[in-house]
Amino acid sequence: MLAELWKLNIRTVRRIFNDAPGVIRVGSGKAGDRKRGYFTLRIPASVAEREHQRLAAAGSKDIAQ
Repeated sequence: MLAELWKLNIRTVRRIFNDAPGVIRVGSGKAGDRKRGYFTLRIPASVAEREHQRLAAAGSKDIAQ
């Protein structure tokens, strides 16, 4: 699991990848439904690597300032 690999909370990983291009969202529930939607994020390795590099670059900018 990506959260374990990156040592992050699962909610944090979901926030990072929820709207990322290339991620496949599988599940039920739509905006405006009364019931809570349940879904799974399918994150291709290429997308995970891209986001990891983006976050690392953002972190290094924060340190440099």
